[in-house]
Amino acid sequence: MKRLADIGFEKIGRWVLVKDQIDFELTNLANAERVLYAFISNDDVLYIGKTGRALRNRMYNYKYPDPTQSTNIKNNANIREALCNGGLVEIWALADRGQLQVGEFKINMAAGLEDDLITKLRPPWNGRQIASRTASPEKPKSANAALDLEPPDMNLDTANPKAFEQSGDRFEFTLHKTYYDQGFFNVIVAYESLFARDGALIEIRLGAGRESVQGRVNRTANTNNTPRIMGGRELRDWFQRNFKINGLVQVDVLSKTTIWIHRPN
Repeated sequence: MKRLADIGFEKIGRWVLVKDQIDFELTNLANAERVLYAFISNDDVLYIGKTGRALRNRMYNYKYPDPTQSTNIKNNANIREALCNGGLVEIWALADRGQLQVGEFKINMAAGLEDDLITKLRPPWNGRQIASRTASPEKPKSANAALDLEPPDMNLDTANPKAFEQSGDRFEFTLHKTYYDQGFFNVIVAYESLFARDGALIEIRLGAGRESVQGRVNRTANTNNTPRIMGGRELRDWFQRNFKINGLVQVDVLSKTTIWIHRPN
C-alpha cells in the first residue's frame, strides 16, 4: 500500500456487506474519470484497475456484475468472501488530472501505469491478466464464450426521441451496434418512469415464444440516470440470432419489472 500512497493514491472509500450483498461507499472522486483504483485489505494490494468512466459507475459494475463480464463476477465474489471472513476491503484511487501531454496530445496516465503496477505489485485478484493481454489473441472457444466488456458510459438514444416510437406502454428502439454486441439497450427520458429503480431485476421475455431471461435495470450507466436494461449474454445472443444491426426492436412494458421484446408488429 505504501508504494501506491507514495505516487499519489488516496483512500476514497470501502466495500461493505448489506444484507449479505456487497455495496460500496465513496467519500471522494465518485464522479472522477480516467482513474486508477485499487482494492486494499490490511495494507495488502488485492486488485488494481482503471476506468475511463465515472468511478462510481465502475464500482457499480462490481456490485451488480453483468453475466457476460467475468472480471466483475470474480471480483464481486472476491470482495464478498473477504468481507464475510471479517476482512476490510478499502478502495484507493489516483485520479488523472490531465496535466500530462506531448504537444497537443494528452497522455492517459491511468492506462500508462496500470500494467506496470500490476507487474511489480502482483495483486492476487488480477491473476494472469497481464500475460493474457500481451499474448497472441485467441479466438473464443465457442460463440457462447463470456465477454469481459465494460459497458461504455454513453447515452445512446437517450437524448434522441426520434430513435424511439411509443404507443401506450410500448415503444421501439434502433438496435445500435453496441446493443447488438453487448446485450443491453437504453430507454429515453420520456419513458423512464415505466421502469423500476436502479438495480432492480427485470424479466425479459423474448420473441414470439416469450422465452424468459433475467436482466437488471441500471440507472447509473447513463449520465442522466435513464434506465439501461442489461440482458447480458442471453439477450445479446437473441439479438444476434433475430436482428441485424440498426434494425427496429419493439418493447412492450408489461410492468415495471417485466417486458416483452420482439419484432415490430
